[in-house]
Amino acid sequence: MIGLLVRLSNQILVGACCSSLIAVFFSAAALLRLLPALLAAIRLGLRGICILSFRFYSLVLTWLAPFVQQRTGVDVLTGLPRIGATLVLSLALGLLFLAITRLPIAVWSVGLLILHGLVVGLAWDELEDPAVSG
Repeated sequence: MIGLLVRLSNQILVGACCSSLIAVFFSAAALLRLLPALLAAIRLGLRGICILSFRFYSLVLTWLAPFVQQRTGVDVLTGLPRIGATLVLSLALGLLFLAITRLPIAVWSVGLLILHGLVVGLAWDELEDPAVSG
């Protein structure tokens, strides 16, 4: 009797493992089928965030440019100073947000802020005139 129960439980366990494995494969196939649409949506969302950041940074830097130009002689709206200014703005605003919300400041979050500032600074011209970039 116990041998019958052991064999039955083994069959149930093997069946559960096989059905779980099949569910994983079906989920992976569905994800691969939806992946292009998902990647397009993520790309569109990231572009929207970059455009909003560009507009805000452009507003702030256009307002600050005369003061910085007069004091230091550096034009923060062109070239490397613009990239540095967007990096500083991204870090300052991101760290301020993290401090206000009391979220932990981790290395990866600082890395994301630096990457964001770098992308906005480097893609400034394309974000400013989207007709040129397509």
